[in-house]
Amino acid sequence: MERKEKYLLKLEDIIISARNDSFQSLAANLILNCFIFLDIPLNSNQWSLNKILSSISSSTIKRIFLRLLYEFTIVSYYTKHRSFGFYIYDSLLLSNKISKQFKLSLGSNIRFYINQLSTKKRIPINVELPFIHENSTEKYRPMNPSMIKIDDGYLMICRSINYKQHRAVTFTSFDLDKKIRTRNFLLKLNKEFKILSQQEIIDCSSLPKNKNCRVLGFEDCALFRRNDELWFSCTTLDTSIYGIPQISLSFLGNLTNIFKEDKIKVTKVTPLVTSSPFRCEKNWLPFILENNIHFVYLCDPMTIKTVVFENEQPISVIDLINRKSIFDFTSFRGSSCPISFNLNQDKGYLFVIHHVIFADNGRYYFHRFVWMNDAFFIKACSLLWYIDHKGIEFCKSICYGHNSEELLLGVGIEDKEVWIYPINIEQIKSMLNML
Repeated sequence: MERKEKYLLKLEDIIISARNDSFQSLAANLILNCFIFLDIPLNSNQWSLNKILSSISSSTIKRIFLRLLYEFTIVSYYTKHRSFGFYIYDSLLLSNKISKQFKLSLGSNIRFYINQLSTKKRIPINVELPFIHENSTEKYRPMNPSMIKIDDGYLMICRSINYKQHRAVTFTSFDLDKKIRTRNFLLKLNKEFKILSQQEIIDCSSLPKNKNCRVLGFEDCALFRRNDELWFSCTTLDTSIYGIPQISLSFLGNLTNIFKEDKIKVTKVTPLVTSSPFRCEKNWLPFILENNIHFVYLCDPMTIKTVVFENEQPISVIDLINRKSIFDFTSFRGSSCPISFNLNQDKGYLFVIHHVIFADNGRYYFHRFVWMNDAFFIKACSLLWYIDHKGIEFCKSICYGHNSEELLLGVGIEDKEVWIYPINIEQIKSMLNML
């Protein structure tokens, strides 16, 4: 073992020197040969970082191995080994055997590896929105659509906002009082994604509001169906006496009669208060199981919350599942509602999460597909991807299309555009890497 450590230490110095002298291909090939020397597979299908780290008993070799991985995430980008470098980078992010300090040392370089999601087309949703105020030349801007399939087309809640943003760091309201406002519209689309009707969703509830709050309205609604009932969850700040984001749940209406009025009046809003009233609550992902409303609350620890009803009204949430993962999913933030999705003949759920990277004085939003089985264990996920550009984009929904071979992604771009992206189901399955 000492001889092996000795040679690896010498090679480590040579690799770092080669990288510093811009000999990236030499450095990458030397690292790959070190992997062979350590009997580590070079095929990503056989790569399991947690198992590899568990098999290395020598602390010196483990340290050298991690340094080699770090170097490979830098040099492989410039070589033919770029795709393997991306896979290793992702493995480091998802391993719970890697320290937070080491992960921080990796920095934000992964954003250069991330590839665009391959889609054949995209469909714009050009919703007519009101002016921000009477004398304004600016209209509300569409963003973050939540979409479900119905028999004769689709329903979509389209959020609209009165501000512009820059890199998701600065938010400038166009309103005279400079408050941030959200207005939501329920759109009915036909199978060809033409808008057939548009109804504004109005908060007519008697729930007391925080008058000092500067962020108003139902943010990032997640639309879902419970039999013939339409419900949505959303983020609200003005329902908290502290102005802190919390998740609220509302009944929207029955599918059979919801289109009868020009506007949809929401008469009850239920904030789903947790045991931590000062915690910022966002990105809960609702889904229905056995007619009960559940939420994917966190991916790590995997936390599934279920809604408690009293007299047919939601009153609170309790934990159904709360367990630590064998991987590190702490960077997973909710985006789309889970949908039923079988993988390798196993039943489960598919959803999309977003991953935020802070760099260059701003944020980058990337996404990945995640599959969990029907026991709520995450068993597969894709590499990170972007859909339009490396910047601010948010995949708020995923649903089945009327084309049985496709799923549809509802995406907001730069908080001012709404698009639907069809993607082939088999393509998604091919992207999912078993964990």
